[in-house]
Amino acid sequence: LSASLSGGGASASASITTSTRAFIESSTVTVTGDLLVDARLVATAVARVDSTAASFGLISAAAAGSVVSATVTPTVEARLSGSQVSARDVTVSASAKPKADVRATGFAVSSGVSVGVSRATVTLSPVVTASAGGTLTLRHLTVTASHLLPDSGASANAYAGTCSGRQL
Repeated sequence: LSASLSGGGASASASITTSTRAFIESSTVTVTGDLLVDARLVATAVARVDSTAASFGLISAAAAGSVVSATVTPTVEARLSGSQVSARDVTVSASAKPKADVRATGFAVSSGVSVGVSRATVTLSPVVTASAGGTLTLRHLTVTASHLLPDSGASANAYAGTCSGRQL
């Protein structure tokens, strides 16, 4: 009698936790035209993982599993604070454009029992803030904080697939 067991497993993760800041603080600024305080973040996390297991014998079992995750949690801040500013138009703008793409695959085959499991998760949670304060002498003030979609494709793409079977 021959017995055969096989197992395969793999995991991968990608994480982006950066800080992007643009600010004017405790300053005196005099501009004859427009003033722009702009913080922008474009971040993409990508992770891939594959696992395979094969087992052949009179009594056999194979199991394969893969787990993948991506987390994009940046901080983006634009601010004008505690300053004396003289300008025509002032814009304070912060934006984040996060994206994540993950893929987990597993394959298990045996002449007996085979099992495969895969899991893929994506978390996108940027913190985006913009503010203006101080002594401002100006014609027009614009303050924006934006969580933007990517220029192409989905913001989050998570794929998990497993195939298992019996080979006689």
